[in-house]
Amino acid sequence: MSRASSGLAYLGALGLLGAVACGPPPSPQLGGGGGRGEGLSSPLGPSYVLVPLPSDDDSVLGRILPSEPEPGRSLEETARANPCADKLTEAKTSPMASSFEDAQDLQVHGKARAMLGAFGFSGDAERATHFVYKLEASKRISKQDTAEYTSCCAQKGCGYGYVSALVYGEGEYATGEESAANASVDVLTVGGASGGARVKVLHKRKVKGWLAAVVTVTDPSKGQALGPLGVAQAAGITEASIPATVKSIYDREKVEIKTAGASYVLSDAKTGEVKENEFVRRFRGVTGSNELDLYERRRNPFAFYTSGALTAISAGVAVYGFLNLTRPCDKSDVDPDGSFVSSDCQATNNKSPFGINNTFDPNATRENGLGIAMAIGGTAGFVGFGAWFLYSLFKTDGGADEHYLSEHDATLYVTRYNRALLRRTIKDVQKTQSRWVPTLRMEPTVGLGFTGLRGTF
Repeated sequence: MSRASSGLAYLGALGLLGAVACGPPPSPQLGGGGGRGEGLSSPLGPSYVLVPLPSDDDSVLGRILPSEPEPGRSLEETARANPCADKLTEAKTSPMASSFEDAQDLQVHGKARAMLGAFGFSGDAERATHFVYKLEASKRISKQDTAEYTSCCAQKGCGYGYVSALVYGEGEYATGEESAANASVDVLTVGGASGGARVKVLHKRKVKGWLAAVVTVTDPSKGQALGPLGVAQAAGITEASIPATVKSIYDREKVEIKTAGASYVLSDAKTGEVKENEFVRRFRGVTGSNELDLYERRRNPFAFYTSGALTAISAGVAVYGFLNLTRPCDKSDVDPDGSFVSSDCQATNNKSPFGINNTFDPNATRENGLGIAMAIGGTAGFVGFGAWFLYSLFKTDGGADEHYLSEHDATLYVTRYNRALLRRTIKDVQKTQSRWVPTLRMEPTVGLGFTGLRGTF
């Protein structure tokens, strides 16, 4: 086996052997921290180690690990000669025909950088959110422990465990960044207990040789089962392992689902109930994905369109009324007895032989009662319905119990949102803390009775 530098991706032997026996490979799912943080193990088991630089060298088989591997150290660096190697069974080679694909959720911390560096992807440490791998196994070589081995180890000490098997084949390693799907980039869709994610491939490389090693743990008291990327604990983000500063910020903004009768509501500690449109906007901002945009809809269409129509009608009535506050005089302004309803309409110098002026002036105008009523009513309607329209215009999100997302889908997207939020919070805190680096500045000082240096931070 080649010298596999830092950070190892740990997978489980049991799962891979099960995949061989059961036929077709499982569909991609989020391994590592996301799954195990919810009580699930890696799909390939708890102690399978991916080799960063596979080769045809199998000399590490049967060697012991004095303690849990650490990020930044390879198996060859960690493994030691086995004092009870002669008590193991002879190496047995068996054919395999297995394909497997998985994506490991990464945590943003120094361990992730060391782990990615082992696989030649240290430059992606700031952006990568997943480590993706595809395996095509062709054969397996193994050694088994015996009762004599256990007895020998009790006397001589065999450390944390030993390399009990190696798997040969070819495959591909890649780093990915969780992102919205884009036709112009290479995008993988991974799913699983974490809610699924679209991962944009950053870099990838082909590998061939002894791809993975099974580490059989013989002394669990020295540590826990190996994690997927070179540490005992899961490498993925878990709420239980984050610093207090990150946790205090994250806990205020993470979204939870609460059942409310036959429906559900979204809520957070910062604002209380979170309406679905608001969650869609947060999801877009935190994950960079627009896949929920179709659910960001106006939740009050009846009020919006009704108030808008009534406001427009009222405006039209008011305008018509103001344009028709007066009207030309006509015959209706002359009573049958020859008197005028409005003296404004009486024509001058136009009297009948009896001295009665029963004609009207067609060029004269008088107040238009209907126009005045329409102006007043239209203005009142415009103000009233306009206020309703403005309220409906800006109150688009509806109630917290109004949903287009099913509770099942909401649960998946909330899980994904919280995972991305935690990752972003960790990055923000790290950036903030890295900006403040105290430096000591020395200045010569000369004063009465004193000459020397003064240091300030």
